[in-house]
Amino acid sequence: MNMPSRLTAILLAAVSALCASASPRDLKGKVTDPSGAPVESALVVLMSGTDSTVMDFTYADTSGFFSLDGISDGAFVEVSFIGFEKVLRPVTEDFLTIVLEPSVERLDEVTVTASRGLVDRRPGRLVYSPPAEVAAAVNAYTILGYAPLVTVNRENVSVVGGKNAEIWIDGRKPVMGQEAAMDILRNTSADKIEKIEVVTSPGASFRAAAGKAVINIVYKKEPGRGFDGSASAEGIYQFNKVSPPGVLEHGLCRGETDRLGQHRVPQHQHPPGAGRRRSRE
Repeated sequence: MNMPSRLTAILLAAVSALCASASPRDLKGKVTDPSGAPVESALVVLMSGTDSTVMDFTYADTSGFFSLDGISDGAFVEVSFIGFEKVLRPVTEDFLTIVLEPSVERLDEVTVTASRGLVDRRPGRLVYSPPAEVAAAVNAYTILGYAPLVTVNRENVSVVGGKNAEIWIDGRKPVMGQEAAMDILRNTSADKIEKIEVVTSPGASFRAAAGKAVINIVYKKEPGRGFDGSASAEGIYQFNKVSPPGVLEHGLCRGETDRLGQHRVPQHQHPPGAGRRRSRE
């Protein structure tokens, strides 16, 4: 074989090997608890290794088995089920055995065996509707940690891929800080939530997110729903004003003005002579 033919053969072999390694393949696996018992209905989300885009998802069957196709190099999966810690694993082989450890935060047996909730994949986001049994037993802050791709650590929220995330309410960014928004979630029952949208690639409608991921909490539309939240105000009446001003934290959830907000109560000016009066005996 002459030199040009040899080089051509080497190049063809290299291209064939590259195409073989890049071609999509199938993935199978099994999800169990530490005792080896299958975790039925565990959610398995497949993501791209390049930008953490959600490619597909499935649920484990009654025996804990699952399968996904179209797996590309660098892909990874997140496996989750209520009552267990989430597991993130790279797809390094054609069969994965996933062991879920019980969550530190225990739930009642009734809620642990509850339905899995509904998941829907839409462009740039994963939409999670929590199961009613669980939502009735926990607050909105807790249910946020059960949403796929979401990690909650005190006041910080992130999504798979290391992206910091912002909490939005009904498609709007709260005017208050994220810490205050999280406090309100702790005091809101999760059964008021219709769905949680995990937006990994925010589009024009979330342009105020400034490059972060968005977790959009959509509340159920309830007739006549108004304010919910907490308020605190304290001060000392001194001559013609109250000092210091109080702070009101609330959730305004009505019509097209749904949002979380924080308002500062202005100093109240009293009319002249309305201060302390000396009574005459």
